[in-house]
Amino acid sequence: GGAVVITGGALAGTGVNGGVHLRSATGLIFAQQTAATAGADADATLTVAQLINGIYYVAATVDRTLTTPTGAQISTACGIGLAVGDAFDFRMITTGAGGGVELILAAGDGNVTFIGSVRVGPVIAETSPGSALFRFRNTGANTWVGYRIA
Repeated sequence: GGAVVITGGALAGTGVNGGVHLRSATGLIFAQQTAATAGADADATLTVAQLINGIYYVAATVDRTLTTPTGAQISTACGIGLAVGDAFDFRMITTGAGGGVELILAAGDGNVTFIGSVRVGPVIAETSPGSALFRFRNTGANTWVGYRIA
């Protein structure tokens, strides 16, 4: 398994680099998504696969801390095609029934930092779980910023 890198064109007088456009006559564009990973009701260190695969949920009964892999581990998993600015999304959901329960995302080392709240929850009721969307962006050699975007 190698990777495919598609790069947009160079500046063309607009001041903006060319992008890669996906189009469909019907507006339907699909992306393959791995199955969500269910975590145990415990503090945990996420594997790189759990982080990069994109969806992680826990039926938490009390506040739980989820620690990311280190910056080097994330970079290694992304492969040799990794460039500064490359990013992936990670969704974290707590589905526990207890009121006030939160998941807390923590950095695996000093090369992983966050912008925005790392607390997900609280769960209001079992039908209203707490969730968050983070975009992890490579900012240099083995360094990542997780942006809370929703």
